[in-house]
Amino acid sequence: IIDTKLFTPKQEKIKAIFMSYINACMNGEKWDQREVAEEFGTVQSYISKIKNKYCRKLKVELIREGYVL
Repeated sequence: IIDTKLFTPKQEKIKAIFMSYINACMNGEKWDQREVAEEFGTVQSYISKIKNKYCRKLKVELIREGYVL
């Protein structure tokens, strides 16, 4: 779902940022937006925007695929 429906091929940086969030959640790790922003050479507000936008999109896709959230 994450590869095929949420991101276009041109969105590799956005995909990498969001995947770092998903991986941190799955591993029970703290995901500090400021640290991620430094790692990817951007600002914290951009990281927050990506996280919120793609969490909503992922939720919609999961529901569409039949998952109960």
